Amino acid sequence: MLRELIRYSRMGLAFVRHLRSPLDPDPERKIRSYMENREEHFLAIARKVLGDAGHPYSRMFQIAGCTLADVEASVARCGVAEGSAQTEMILRIRPGACRTSGEEVLGYFLSETRGLYGGSMSALAWAHSRGVRVEWAAPLLSTTGKFRAVRLLGPGVAATEDRRRSLAAAAR
Repeated sequence: MLRELIRYSRMGLAFVRHLRSPLDPDPERKIRSYMENREEHFLAIARKVLGDAGHPYSRMFQIAGCTLADVEASVARCGVAEGSAQTEMILRIRPGACRTSGEEVLGYFLSETRGLYGGSMSALAWAHSRGVRVEWAAPLLSTTGKFRAVRLLGPGVAATEDRRRSLAAAAR
């Protein structure tokens, strides 16, 4: 109870500081700057989150075997989504791994996410935006041959994914 009191007190003080801070005279310039440097901003957030062992996303990435170097390499290779398009997360399941439907797998994933700190809001956002889907396909491997359990796809990656699939099919 004392921790909650301290937490809400800090939130109140932060809100007062926010109200007292001066307005930016050119907010459009600031937004343009963020958009022009979105990769750097995204990686700064990723470094902060993945550097905090107690953060739920840090734990999720650890379990998945995804490191900050993997995130940085993905951003360098694919960039960060721009515009109004959203990032999509695909739960890739090896064919024959289980006998449940994609909806059941997705439901289980979202229910497990709700159990994490902050997971209720994440699960709600993912469910309503349809930002998570289940795909029955062979697992992806990184360029070093490591199994890639987590891979975030921006909107421009769909064409790359289709191209990769067609190249894989041609190689068979």
